[in-house]
Amino acid sequence: MPGMDAGVSAGGIFEARSTEALLTAPMDLEALIFTVMSMRLSAADEAISGQIDEMRARLAVKDAYRARIQELQTMVGEHTDGHYVIPPTGFDPRKLEFTVDEDGEVASFSEDGALPVGTGEHDGNFLVDDLHHEIDRLQTRLDALNSDSEVAMIRLNQDVSRRQQITTLCSNMMSNFHNTAMAAINNIK
Repeated sequence: MPGMDAGVSAGGIFEARSTEALLTAPMDLEALIFTVMSMRLSAADEAISGQIDEMRARLAVKDAYRARIQELQTMVGEHTDGHYVIPPTGFDPRKLEFTVDEDGEVASFSEDGALPVGTGEHDGNFLVDDLHHEIDRLQTRLDALNSDSEVAMIRLNQDVSRRQQITTLCSNMMSNFHNTAMAAINNIK
């Protein structure tokens, strides 16, 4: 960042946020290493934060699928009339898919149109088999999300481990610099 004094002290180190600032700023080796490690920790924190946000969004979508499956299972269990299910008031007959919109809220949309309904005597009612097929379809989607969540959790654990390694390396290097400085001071005495 042009015109920014990156500083030599540890207090001024955090101001150097670009490679150009690092290369042009006058500082000693200890401060440079601390700055680089701080930047790597910041990048690791951002990656972890992004993954956690994705996991929260995925969890919200999974909850929406579970709620829809529960709604359909309740209809099948409580509102049957032979082979037909009488929908409750306000039931959304669309085949729903769930996703997260740009605001982080769960949004639903129709994938394949509406669930088929009976005609004539059973006008507006659903076949039990159709609801079971829809439950199975949604359960398959939910299972895929669960699988994706497991992979995302492994990736998150790897990133947290990488961050811990960076922290440990930085701590060990700072400790070594301190011990070297103290040994030099003790030799002078």
